[in-house]
Amino acid sequence: IGTRGGGLFRYDPKLNTFKIYEGIERNEFTFSSTTIWCLHAISADSLLVGAEGEGLILMNTKKETFERIRLEKGTTIEGIDYSVIKDIYGDKQKNIWLATESGGLWQTNTAFSKVKNFSIKDGLHSMKIEQVIADDLGQVWLNTNLGLEVIDPIKKRFVYYSAKDGLNNFLQDFLIKKSNSDMLLLDFNGL
Repeated sequence: IGTRGGGLFRYDPKLNTFKIYEGIERNEFTFSSTTIWCLHAISADSLLVGAEGEGLILMNTKKETFERIRLEKGTTIEGIDYSVIKDIYGDKQKNIWLATESGGLWQTNTAFSKVKNFSIKDGLHSMKIEQVIADDLGQVWLNTNLGLEVIDPIKKRFVYYSAKDGLNNFLQDFLIKKSNSDMLLLDFNGL
């Protein structure tokens, strides 16, 4: 369970108990005072944790160990802040997509050996991404503070939808992919 300002918890339904995770590596930082925005399982015993101010953390759920993942290795991008991971999405091709507060969109693999950052230089309109999801065509949909952005990573094509297209910018919204592959956008005004 990721909480807003309360850290990371694990619930054991058999014992009906909660365990709080205090931190990693001699309290390099503590989860107890950290906001956990997202969690994403990449295997039976590996969990990615998107923490505010701490970036991406890999948890081995069996050993209960933690490792901070440094995305900047292998990139030439300087000054990119990815310390606030807002959403993590794994697609069918085993890519991991990371939405960040101000560092744009990051793409990596489950071994974290290949890292790519998408920014305004690449065609994004916003570096503040709240949510990421992929459709059945492999296009990546981004819910940003300025509207919706769609990336076709293979064709390297970017499409931007905003208030001019009928969206309600500046309202809280949420993307959902239905089982029939339709994409839904929910906001305070409805669907």
